[in-house]
Amino acid sequence: RIKEILRDFLARYEDIAAIGVAVPGPFNVKTAEIALTTSMATSDWTNVRLREEFGEDLPVKVVFCHDAIAGALANWWFGSKVDNFRSSLVHFLVGDGVGAGFIENGEVHENAMGFSTEMGHVSVDVDGPLCACGNRGCLELYCSTFAFLDDVNQRLARPEGAGSVLARLSGVTVQDVFTAAAAGDPLAMEAVDRVGRYIGYGVVNLINIYAPDVVVVSNEMAKGGRQILDRVREVVRERVLPATAESVAVELEDEWLLVDPVLFGAGAVAINYCLEDPMILLGNGMA
Repeated sequence: RIKEILRDFLARYEDIAAIGVAVPGPFNVKTAEIALTTSMATSDWTNVRLREEFGEDLPVKVVFCHDAIAGALANWWFGSKVDNFRSSLVHFLVGDGVGAGFIENGEVHENAMGFSTEMGHVSVDVDGPLCACGNRGCLELYCSTFAFLDDVNQRLARPEGAGSVLARLSGVTVQDVFTAAAAGDPLAMEAVDRVGRYIGYGVVNLINIYAPDVVVVSNEMAKGGRQILDRVREVVRERVLPATAESVAVELEDEWLLVDPVLFGAGAVAINYCLEDPMILLGNGMA
């Protein structure tokens, strides 16, 4: 279906120079293979070889990138939280999955194996629940959208949950919880505080690993707004050396990017590819 949509666009627009594809991880950039999608671990999306699926069927270059790195590029090129001439940026994507992308002086950092930082699979509880990746107590099990809603539903199942405005809803969404928290619902506020602190633990690790100029918290969980940001910053103040904490800005992604940060990231991946070799644009009559 994706290939059908791409062919339709290519037929309609003759000046397409490249296609960017943002992919959930763990994702091997060198082989363009999804190693594991934890939210769909039992499906056919494990060990999908994307280059074989897309590489030869389309007339323009298809560039694959981990979704967190794609989001980092989107923030680098389009966001307001970074000075592109001086800054290093960590994009911390917290949604159905949890990942991070690091850019310094415009250069994307990946490890030698071609994998991006799998922040979601860093253990924050060595004796915690088993993750689909094989590790225990992975951060993703505590602050992804799935973990967040699971925590909220457990709270609602308790006797005290009956008093929450969320108890009147059928099928509570992440945005429902954020809206209720903003309106002062105690259960929702407690759940947002908890998830904000776990996101903060992830940010602390990213600061200690990369010492970036800015950490941008992105995706679905960033829509929690000020309450999420306050908890994250609180954890950073508690757990990072003061001199380091003072030198790092911790921000939420720009609102307009939050509409679909991964989609903007996929566009940024294609732009970045073309800027690395401007002759691609000349070849498409785009001089």
